Amino acid sequence: MKIKFSSLIPVIVLLVIFTFFSIYLGRVFYSRHNIIAIIEHFIPILIGGLGMIFVTSFGGADLSVGSLLGVSAMYSTMIALHLGAWAHFPSAILIGALSGLFCGTIVSRFKVPSFMTTLAMLIILRAVVQITITNTTVLATPQIMRFNEIGVKFPIVIALVIVCWYLHEFTRFGYYCKGMGENELVLEYSGINVKNWKTLAFVISGVMASIAGAFTMARVGGASAMVGNMYEIRVMMALFIGGVPVTGGMSTKVSKLLIGAPIIALLENGLTLARTNTGIYQTILGAVLIVLVASYLFVGKKAIQKEEVRSSKLLGEK
Repeated sequence: MKIKFSSLIPVIVLLVIFTFFSIYLGRVFYSRHNIIAIIEHFIPILIGGLGMIFVTSFGGADLSVGSLLGVSAMYSTMIALHLGAWAHFPSAILIGALSGLFCGTIVSRFKVPSFMTTLAMLIILRAVVQITITNTTVLATPQIMRFNEIGVKFPIVIALVIVCWYLHEFTRFGYYCKGMGENELVLEYSGINVKNWKTLAFVISGVMASIAGAFTMARVGGASAMVGNMYEIRVMMALFIGGVPVTGGMSTKVSKLLIGAPIIALLENGLTLARTNTGIYQTILGAVLIVLVASYLFVGKKAIQKEEVRSSKLLGEK
């Protein structure tokens, strides 16, 4: 099986980043405390990406996941304080599903671009976070914080990866999402109800963002006005840095997220340990994204040119 060079780019970048911080930071980078910190950076990005990849597959975008993480983190905790810790995740999932259903309906039924719809939802949900935190103090109980224990968190995360991977790679749902990224009109003319599949993609994206919110509250123990801030950017960067096309399509793979998410986690952790100020930190993240996307485009263009030359030679021989 021939491996494309473009698929190796994020792997190479991951190894370069890991090697650089290993040398620059030394033993601190390998400490148990820091390894746990890297995992804590990695898990929310991974969970959010597992949901957003269905939306990205058809060329859409879900900018609401950061604010949704904040809303679900706070309100699922508030519900759990009244009903018990068992209600923490079910209530978060319900909040995420409702938000995703609303966004998906607006996008699929009313043909409003996903960028504009989810941007508006981002603003609305962020306002809800601000209002809630102004009037209420939200603190997680010890029972809720137990969800952050490795023995509880890891099995859930692994199960989420397996389920989303299977849905995306081996079911009609995943195939239709990627097919819409290739040519949505062809699916519509084939009698496939793309509106329902689009809506379901947003529901899954919302559910996964809310699960990340539930885990975030279990980890930090309390809500703030900044909870979930810039989360959507981190998730999208993990997807695109991993090699997921902005336009979606059949080349969208969960495996690419599994490379992109640790790249973002390592960058965030390493730059924090290096005491990089916010401006330089954001500049580096942006530069990495630009370089990688440019590399994908360059390699892809070269591959197309080679295929055209090969095709022209075959036609000439005939």
